[in-house]
Amino acid sequence: ANPETANIPIIFVTGMGQVRDEALGFKLGAVDYISKPISIPTVRARVSTHLALHSQNRKLEFQYQIKNLELIGKNAQLVQEIKEREKLENSLRESGESLRKLTDHLQSVREEEKADIAREIHDELGGTLTALKFDTAWLAKKLPSTEQTLLDKVNDMVRLVDASVATIRRIVTELRPTILDDLGLWAAIEWQVNEFSKRTGIKSSLNLKNNQYQPSQHQAISLFRVIQESLTNIVRHAAATQIEVGCSYDNNVVRLWIKDNGIGLPGNFTSRSTSHGIRGMYERIESLGGTINIEGVMDKGTTITIKLPT
Repeated sequence: ANPETANIPIIFVTGMGQVRDEALGFKLGAVDYISKPISIPTVRARVSTHLALHSQNRKLEFQYQIKNLELIGKNAQLVQEIKEREKLENSLRESGESLRKLTDHLQSVREEEKADIAREIHDELGGTLTALKFDTAWLAKKLPSTEQTLLDKVNDMVRLVDASVATIRRIVTELRPTILDDLGLWAAIEWQVNEFSKRTGIKSSLNLKNNQYQPSQHQAISLFRVIQESLTNIVRHAAATQIEVGCSYDNNVVRLWIKDNGIGLPGNFTSRSTSHGIRGMYERIESLGGTINIEGVMDKGTTITIKLPT
Protein backbone atom coordinates (compact mmCIF):
# COMPACT_ATOMS: atom_id res chain seq x y z
CA ALA A 1 0.00 0.00 0.00
CA ASN A 2 1.06 3.54 -0.71
CA PRO A 3 1.95 5.18 2.63
CA GLU A 4 0.67 8.53 1.38
CA THR A 5 -2.84 7.15 0.74
CA ALA A 6 -2.95 4.38 3.35
CA ASN A 7 -4.84 6.51 5.87
CA ILE A 8 -7.49 7.87 3.45
CA PRO A 9 -10.92 6.45 4.38
CA ILE A 10 -12.52 4.39 1.58
CA ILE A 11 -16.28 4.05 1.03
CA PHE A 12 -17.53 1.44 -1.39
CA VAL A 13 -20.49 2.63 -3.53
CA THR A 14 -21.76 -0.31 -5.58
CA GLY A 15 -24.73 -2.05 -6.99
CA MET A 16 -23.65 -5.32 -5.38
CA GLY A 17 -25.71 -5.42 -2.24
CA GLN A 18 -25.36 -8.94 -0.99
CA VAL A 19 -24.01 -9.57 2.49
CA ARG A 20 -20.91 -11.42 1.26
CA ASP A 21 -20.08 -8.51 -1.06
CA GLU A 22 -20.38 -6.09 1.84
CA ALA A 23 -18.18 -8.33 4.05
CA LEU A 24 -15.57 -8.52 1.28
CA GLY A 25 -15.56 -4.73 0.98
CA PHE A 26 -14.91 -4.29 4.68
CA LYS A 27 -12.23 -6.98 4.49
CA LEU A 28 -10.48 -5.01 1.75
CA GLY A 29 -10.29 -1.97 4.02
CA ALA A 30 -13.47 0.00 3.42
CA VAL A 31 -14.80 2.13 6.25
CA ASP A 32 -18.34 2.03 4.82
CA TYR A 33 -20.34 0.23 2.17
CA ILE A 34 -23.22 1.84 0.25
CA SER A 35 -25.29 -0.20 -2.20
CA LYS A 36 -28.16 0.73 -4.54
CA PRO A 37 -30.53 2.41 -4.34
CA ILE A 38 -28.16 5.33 -3.61
CA SER A 39 -29.29 8.49 -1.80
CA ILE A 40 -27.02 11.46 -2.42
CA PRO A 41 -27.82 13.09 0.95
CA THR A 42 -27.03 9.78 2.65
CA VAL A 43 -23.72 9.51 0.79
CA ARG A 44 -22.83 13.08 1.74
CA ALA A 45 -23.74 12.50 5.37
CA ARG A 46 -21.68 9.31 5.55
CA VAL A 47 -18.72 10.91 3.80
CA SER A 48 -18.91 13.89 6.15
CA THR A 49 -19.15 11.59 9.17
CA HIS A 50 -16.18 9.45 8.13
CA LEU A 51 -14.09 12.50 7.31
CA ALA A 52 -14.85 13.90 10.75
CA LEU A 53 -14.05 10.55 12.38
CA HIS A 54 -10.85 10.29 10.37
CA SER A 55 -9.85 13.81 11.38
CA GLN A 56 -10.64 13.06 15.02
CA ASN A 57 -8.66 9.81 14.88
CA ARG A 58 -5.69 11.65 13.42
CA LYS A 59 -5.91 14.21 16.23
CA LEU A 60 -6.17 11.48 18.85
CA GLU A 61 -3.25 9.61 17.31
CA PHE A 62 -1.19 12.79 17.26
CA GLN A 63 -2.08 13.52 20.88
CA TYR A 64 -1.24 9.93 21.79
CA GLN A 65 2.16 10.25 20.12
CA ILE A 66 2.80 13.50 21.98
CA LYS A 67 1.75 11.96 25.31
CA ASN A 68 3.81 8.89 24.53
CA LEU A 69 6.86 11.04 23.83
CA GLU A 70 6.22 12.99 27.03
CA LEU A 71 5.89 9.73 28.95
CA ILE A 72 9.11 8.40 27.42
CA GLY A 73 10.83 11.65 28.39
CA LYS A 74 9.47 11.49 31.94
CA ASN A 75 10.47 7.84 32.23
CA ALA A 76 13.96 8.70 31.04
CA GLN A 77 14.07 11.56 33.56
CA LEU A 78 12.80 9.25 36.30
CA VAL A 79 15.40 6.62 35.42
CA GLN A 80 18.09 9.30 35.54
CA GLU A 81 16.80 10.56 38.90
CA ILE A 82 16.79 7.00 40.26
CA LYS A 83 20.37 6.51 39.06
CA GLU A 84 21.43 9.81 40.63
CA ARG A 85 19.64 8.92 43.87
CA GLU A 86 21.29 5.50 43.94
CA LYS A 87 24.62 7.17 43.28
CA LEU A 88 23.96 9.64 46.11
CA GLU A 89 22.86 6.84 48.45
CA ASN A 90 26.01 4.87 47.63
CA SER A 91 28.08 7.99 48.22
CA LEU A 92 26.34 8.62 51.55
CA ARG A 93 26.79 4.97 52.51
CA GLU A 94 30.49 5.15 51.67
CA SER A 95 30.80 8.45 53.54
CA GLY A 96 29.02 6.95 56.54
CA GLU A 97 31.29 3.93 56.48
CA SER A 98 34.35 6.18 56.19
CA LEU A 99 33.05 8.29 59.08
CA ARG A 100 32.49 5.18 61.21
CA LYS A 101 35.99 3.96 60.44
CA LEU A 102 37.41 7.38 61.27
CA THR A 103 35.41 7.51 64.52
CA ASP A 104 36.59 4.02 65.40
CA HIS A 105 40.19 5.01 64.65
CA LEU A 106 39.91 8.20 66.72
CA GLN A 107 38.46 6.25 69.63
CA SER A 108 41.33 3.76 69.42
CA VAL A 109 43.85 6.59 69.29
CA ARG A 110 42.12 8.27 72.25
CA GLU A 111 42.25 5.05 74.27
CA GLU A 112 45.94 4.62 73.46
CA GLU A 113 46.59 8.20 74.52
CA LYS A 114 44.68 7.63 77.76
CA ALA A 115 46.73 4.51 78.43
CA ASP A 116 49.97 6.42 77.75
CA ILE A 117 48.91 9.29 80.01
CA ALA A 118 47.88 6.85 82.75
CA ARG A 119 51.30 5.16 82.58
CA GLU A 120 53.11 8.50 82.66
CA ILE A 121 51.10 9.72 85.64
CA HIS A 122 51.54 6.43 87.48
CA ASP A 123 55.25 6.10 86.79
CA GLU A 124 56.34 9.73 87.13
CA LEU A 125 53.92 11.59 89.37
CA GLY A 126 52.90 8.51 91.35
CA GLY A 127 56.51 7.64 92.00
CA THR A 128 57.34 11.19 93.03
CA LEU A 129 54.42 11.37 95.46
CA THR A 130 55.34 8.00 96.96
CA ALA A 131 58.90 9.19 97.52
CA LEU A 132 57.57 12.42 99.03
CA LYS A 133 55.36 10.41 101.38
CA PHE A 134 58.36 8.38 102.61
CA ASP A 135 60.42 11.56 103.05
CA THR A 136 57.74 13.35 105.06
CA ALA A 137 57.20 10.23 107.21
CA TRP A 138 60.98 10.07 107.81
CA LEU A 139 61.01 13.75 108.68
CA ALA A 140 58.17 13.27 111.17
CA LYS A 141 60.15 10.55 112.93
CA LYS A 142 63.27 12.69 113.12
CA LEU A 143 61.57 15.72 114.63
CA PRO A 144 61.71 15.90 118.42
CA SER A 145 58.45 15.75 120.29
CA THR A 146 59.05 19.28 121.51
CA GLU A 147 58.55 20.59 117.95
CA GLN A 148 54.80 20.01 118.00
CA THR A 149 54.04 22.76 115.51
CA LEU A 150 56.43 21.28 112.97
CA LEU A 151 55.14 17.77 113.66
CA ASP A 152 51.58 18.90 113.02
CA LYS A 153 52.66 20.55 109.79
CA VAL A 154 54.53 17.46 108.63
CA ASN A 155 51.55 15.25 109.48
CA ASP A 156 49.34 17.59 107.46
CA MET A 157 51.78 17.16 104.58
CA VAL A 158 51.60 13.37 104.93
CA ARG A 159 47.80 13.48 104.81
CA LEU A 160 47.92 15.79 101.80
CA VAL A 161 50.31 13.44 100.01
CA ASP A 162 48.05 10.48 100.83
CA ALA A 163 45.06 12.34 99.39
CA SER A 164 47.07 13.22 96.29
CA VAL A 165 48.14 9.58 95.83
CA ALA A 166 44.49 8.49 96.12
CA THR A 167 43.49 11.11 93.56
CA ILE A 168 46.25 9.98 91.21
CA ARG A 169 45.12 6.38 91.52
CA ARG A 170 41.52 7.36 90.76
CA ILE A 171 42.54 9.40 87.71
CA VAL A 172 44.81 6.64 86.41
CA THR A 173 42.05 4.08 86.90
CA GLU A 174 39.51 6.23 85.06
CA LEU A 175 41.94 6.80 82.22
CA ARG A 176 42.68 3.10 81.82
CA PRO A 177 41.75 0.57 84.53
CA THR A 178 44.52 -2.01 84.68
CA ILE A 179 41.98 -4.65 85.69
CA LEU A 180 40.51 -4.39 82.17
CA ASP A 181 43.84 -5.42 80.66
CA ASP A 182 44.75 -7.91 83.38
CA LEU A 183 41.47 -9.73 84.12
CA GLY A 184 39.18 -8.83 81.23
CA LEU A 185 35.84 -7.11 80.68
CA TRP A 186 33.64 -8.94 83.18
CA ALA A 187 35.99 -8.45 86.12
CA ALA A 188 36.37 -4.79 85.11
CA ILE A 189 32.59 -4.30 85.00
CA GLU A 190 32.19 -5.92 88.41
CA TRP A 191 34.92 -3.72 89.84
CA GLN A 192 33.44 -0.61 88.21
CA VAL A 193 29.94 -1.27 89.56
CA ASN A 194 31.24 -1.99 93.07
CA GLU A 195 33.31 1.21 93.03
CA PHE A 196 30.26 3.08 91.76
CA SER A 197 28.20 1.88 94.73
CA LYS A 198 30.95 2.74 97.21
CA ARG A 199 31.36 6.22 95.79
CA THR A 200 27.67 7.13 95.37
CA GLY A 201 25.83 5.01 97.94
CA ILE A 202 23.53 3.70 95.19
CA LYS A 203 22.73 0.02 95.66
CA SER A 204 23.76 -2.26 92.82
CA SER A 205 23.15 -5.81 91.66
CA LEU A 206 25.19 -7.76 89.12
CA ASN A 207 24.03 -10.51 86.81
CA LEU A 208 27.16 -11.53 84.92
CA LYS A 209 26.99 -15.30 85.35
CA ASN A 210 26.21 -16.08 81.72
CA ASN A 211 29.34 -14.45 80.36
CA GLN A 212 30.94 -17.12 78.16
CA TYR A 213 31.53 -14.43 75.58
CA GLN A 214 35.13 -13.23 75.59
CA PRO A 215 35.44 -9.97 73.65
CA SER A 216 38.49 -8.68 71.86
CA GLN A 217 40.44 -5.90 73.53
CA HIS A 218 38.84 -3.29 71.28
CA GLN A 219 35.34 -4.61 72.02
CA ALA A 220 36.08 -4.83 75.75
CA ILE A 221 37.26 -1.20 75.88
CA SER A 222 34.20 0.04 73.96
CA LEU A 223 31.72 -1.91 76.11
CA PHE A 224 33.46 -0.83 79.32
CA ARG A 225 33.37 2.84 78.28
CA VAL A 226 29.66 2.63 77.44
CA ILE A 227 28.89 1.16 80.86
CA GLN A 228 31.13 3.77 82.47
CA GLU A 229 29.24 6.57 80.67
CA SER A 230 25.89 5.01 81.61
CA LEU A 231 26.82 4.97 85.29
CA THR A 232 28.01 8.57 85.06
CA ASN A 233 24.66 9.61 83.55
CA ILE A 234 22.79 7.79 86.33
CA VAL A 235 24.66 9.80 88.96
CA ARG A 236 24.12 13.09 87.13
CA HIS A 237 20.52 12.78 85.99
CA ALA A 238 18.62 9.73 87.24
CA ALA A 239 18.24 10.37 90.99
CA ALA A 240 18.25 6.58 91.33
CA THR A 241 18.65 4.54 94.50
CA GLN A 242 19.33 1.20 92.83
CA ILE A 243 20.86 -0.12 89.61
CA GLU A 244 21.23 -3.47 87.91
CA VAL A 245 23.93 -4.44 85.42
CA GLY A 246 23.54 -7.73 83.61
CA CYS A 247 24.70 -9.82 80.67
CA SER A 248 23.29 -12.72 78.68
CA TYR A 249 24.70 -14.65 75.74
CA ASP A 250 22.45 -16.55 73.35
CA ASN A 251 22.38 -17.40 69.63
CA ASN A 252 25.74 -15.70 69.07
CA VAL A 253 24.45 -12.41 70.45
CA VAL A 254 25.74 -10.87 73.67
CA ARG A 255 23.22 -8.67 75.47
CA LEU A 256 24.21 -6.16 78.13
CA TRP A 257 21.82 -4.01 80.11
CA ILE A 258 22.06 -1.23 82.66
CA LYS A 259 18.82 -0.54 84.53
CA ASP A 260 18.01 2.06 87.18
CA ASN A 261 14.94 2.99 89.25
CA GLY A 262 15.35 6.72 88.78
CA ILE A 263 13.15 9.45 87.34
CA GLY A 264 13.11 8.02 83.82
CA LEU A 265 13.35 10.05 80.63
CA PRO A 266 11.60 13.28 79.61
CA GLY A 267 8.92 13.11 76.94
CA ASN A 268 11.07 14.99 74.42
CA PHE A 269 13.99 12.57 74.76
CA THR A 270 15.24 11.07 71.50
CA SER A 271 17.68 8.21 71.17
CA ARG A 272 19.85 10.44 68.97
CA SER A 273 20.36 12.91 71.76
CA THR A 274 22.60 15.92 71.29
CA SER A 275 24.47 14.84 74.42
CA HIS A 276 28.07 14.08 73.50
CA GLY A 277 28.12 11.23 76.00
CA ILE A 278 25.06 9.49 74.54
CA ARG A 279 26.22 10.11 70.97
CA GLY A 280 29.56 8.59 71.90
CA MET A 281 27.80 5.51 73.31
CA TYR A 282 25.94 4.99 70.04
CA GLU A 283 29.07 5.51 67.97
CA ARG A 284 31.07 3.00 70.00
CA ILE A 285 28.44 0.25 69.79
CA GLU A 286 27.58 0.85 66.13
CA SER A 287 31.28 0.73 65.22
CA LEU A 288 31.25 -2.83 66.61
CA GLY A 289 28.24 -3.74 64.45
CA GLY A 290 25.87 -3.74 67.42
CA THR A 291 22.81 -1.81 68.54
CA ILE A 292 21.99 0.22 71.63
CA ASN A 293 18.52 1.08 72.84
CA ILE A 294 17.59 3.54 75.60
CA GLU A 295 14.10 3.29 77.07
CA GLY A 296 12.70 5.12 80.05
CA VAL A 297 9.38 5.61 81.82
CA MET A 298 8.75 8.75 83.85
CA ASP A 299 9.33 8.07 87.56
CA LYS A 300 10.00 4.38 86.88
CA GLY A 301 13.58 4.38 85.65
CA THR A 302 15.62 3.84 82.51
CA THR A 303 17.03 0.76 80.82
CA ILE A 304 19.95 0.78 78.39
CA THR A 305 20.21 -2.39 76.30
CA ILE A 306 23.20 -3.28 74.15
CA LYS A 307 23.14 -6.12 71.61
CA LEU A 308 26.33 -7.22 69.92
CA PRO A 309 26.65 -10.07 67.40
CA THR A 310 29.68 -12.28 67.91
